[in-house]
Amino acid sequence: MTTSIMIDLWRSRVLYRTARRFGSQALEADALHFTADMFSSSIVIVGLALVFIFHIPNADAFAALIIAAIIIYTSLGLGRRTIDVLLDKAPKGMNHVLLESISGLDGVSKAHDIRIRNMGSAMSVDLHVEVPRTSTHDRAHRVATNVENRIREVIPNCDVLVHVDAIETSRETLTDKIRLIAAETDGIKNVHSIYLSRIIEPHSNESSGHEAISMKTGTSDSLTHHEFNANESSLHLHLYLDLQVNRNLDLKTAHEITESFEQRIKAEIPRVKDITTHIEIESTEEADVIGIEKKASRSYTEKIRNLSMRINGVIDSKNIGIIEVNNEQHITLTIVIKSKDGKDVISIEEAHKISTDVQEIITKETGASRVVVHSEPL
Repeated sequence: MTTSIMIDLWRSRVLYRTARRFGSQALEADALHFTADMFSSSIVIVGLALVFIFHIPNADAFAALIIAAIIIYTSLGLGRRTIDVLLDKAPKGMNHVLLESISGLDGVSKAHDIRIRNMGSAMSVDLHVEVPRTSTHDRAHRVATNVENRIREVIPNCDVLVHVDAIETSRETLTDKIRLIAAETDGIKNVHSIYLSRIIEPHSNESSGHEAISMKTGTSDSLTHHEFNANESSLHLHLYLDLQVNRNLDLKTAHEITESFEQRIKAEIPRVKDITTHIEIESTEEADVIGIEKKASRSYTEKIRNLSMRINGVIDSKNIGIIEVNNEQHITLTIVIKSKDGKDVISIEEAHKISTDVQEIITKETGASRVVVHSEPL
């Protein structure tokens, strides 16, 4: 019997180590079986010794009760762990740990519906993360990858599945919303030149007509969709935009696409009461068009330089290039600018205005098809 106890002890220890290594409930049950045999044999020896040596009556019966209690206790523990696995119960506190680790990641608005399951020695984690719906597919994929990597730092041996939910955020502007609606409308290739005006009602004390509203996307004075809803309950807007459609469409089809687009805008942005849409054909410019650089005379490049220097705010003009693209002349140049008001910092709006003025004067005086101006601060 002593030999049997030693063998059971060795087998149970090996099985327990293997069970923990591979997360096997079956091996753990086998280890429990040999452990119970070992305790049973040991307590039987003790019970017999108490009866025959110390003449304690019923000692073997009490030993049997102790053995039964040990088996019941260990079996209940194993059964509870097995049921937890079958019910996909997560380790205690693990959901909170994962939420804490994910919440600080760039691009993640919120994480929810975290499910953690044991799969042998590994774990399976699947969850939903919310990202702004204005994110590109590539950025959303990078966010999901970052979430996977962070989870694997917390749980090294795990399989991770991240489902990305695109949500509307409080930082979404009206321009963002209009572009999203356009992207989801079949037949629309692009939308640009978006601006709004406020419709002044006839009974208002203000002058009749429309008052322009700034739509500078990305600047501090941009108005989000939520801000319009919360702060301008009586504000009625007129939307103006350019819409690009496939050049192969006929006017009737293009008009139907435009009407569908406008109806959805009015439904999702109730403040927009009127919409004026300019329909354009899709641009045919290819990104891989290769131009030929031409060597211009010194007098011609000096002329371009002098033209750009006429614009207030331009203090230098350089890197002037002449490119021929499809028998058309394109001009490129770099201008160095300073603020017209003498400020140290130049706003991007002011820089864009100066660059546009340079483009217009060079186009007018040279007849170039395109002028590309790169601006640099002083």
